[in-house]
Amino acid sequence: MLGIMSSSSKALTVTGGTLYTASGYNYRVFTSSGTLGVSGGSITADILVIAGGGGGAIAGASSWDDVCGGGGAGGLQLVSAEVISSNKTITIGAGGASNTNGSNTVFGSTTSTGGGCGTGNEPGASGGSGGGGGGTYGDTTVNAGGAGTSGQGSAGGSGKGTTTGSAGGGGGGKSGAGGNAVTSAGNPVPGVGGTATSVYSTWATDTSTGVSGAYAGGGG
Repeated sequence: MLGIMSSSSKALTVTGGTLYTASGYNYRVFTSSGTLGVSGGSITADILVIAGGGGGAIAGASSWDDVCGGGGAGGLQLVSAEVISSNKTITIGAGGASNTNGSNTVFGSTTSTGGGCGTGNEPGASGGSGGGGGGTYGDTTVNAGGAGTSGQGSAGGSGKGTTTGSAGGGGGGKSGAGGNAVTSAGNPVPGVGGTATSVYSTWATDTSTGVSGAYAGGGG
């Protein structure tokens, strides 16, 4: 997503994405790969580069057998006051399927890393934010969540099994790590997804994107 703050020429032409105008910005929102067209001058823009989130799923025959952690959020980075005077190719990363990391999003020299997937009875996958570790019925091994990428997201939570079931850790979010699975009254309780960031809530509101004014929350 680009928030265009200023332009250098009345003859300027900007194309690509979906245009929203609000709060002093002309936003260009890309939800699939494409080209930002700039001709007849230059623009100065703030750019949110958000990757696809990781997938998470039940891996075994039942929810009490082999349970995956939640998927990690796609990495999120802000590029500030970028001057753009020519066309730019934008690659938008898709969210991951079950047990698959999300894909990277690329703008110029900035790459945000896809979220790590939740896993079965093994540690979570690393990514922009890490996926939650999984757990298996009867196996008390604690499986750590995957690591997040510095400046982009947070780690996933750990998963575990007990003699009565299993639970996965939450996927990491931009502003907080995923919660660890815990045992309550002998029963496994899954970890919650990591906190999304609301720093860009104005952008989210102006463009009807994000979830409840926030971006890049982890799966639980």
